[in-house]
Amino acid sequence: MGEIARNSIKGYTYQQSVFILFLAIMDTERNISKITVEALDTKNFDDIYLEGVQCQNSNGKNYRIQVKDYVNTKLGNININGNILTIKGNRNEFEPSDNNILIVNTSLIETDDSFMGFSCKKVENIIVIPLTPKQIA
Repeated sequence: MGEIARNSIKGYTYQQSVFILFLAIMDTERNISKITVEALDTKNFDDIYLEGVQCQNSNGKNYRIQVKDYVNTKLGNININGNILTIKGNRNEFEPSDNNILIVNTSLIETDDSFMGFSCKKVENIIVIPLTPKQIA
């Protein structure tokens, strides 16, 4: 079941769109057991937290997702140093041992892998999914 927390998806259209996309996937494909948005108890990378994901090599794993509406981001704009991800000057801490995903509004990142049917690129231990609003629609 989806769970919406305080300040969830408030005024952030791109993040709302990504959340609704994952909610629709949870409802139709039944491969996500729970979604939490902006939860206080999910550490960093907390825009969306997926529990019990069943797909490809993921047998019930949980994923922490950070969503960035940074149009035209290139791979060179993403820097990972230890447990800090910097993208276009914005810093986000993350727990390297977690399953972390960065979703960014761009079509300028070349992908070579997939996650839950989305094209992605693994950068160190973070799954980067370039996803434009047009692709979401």
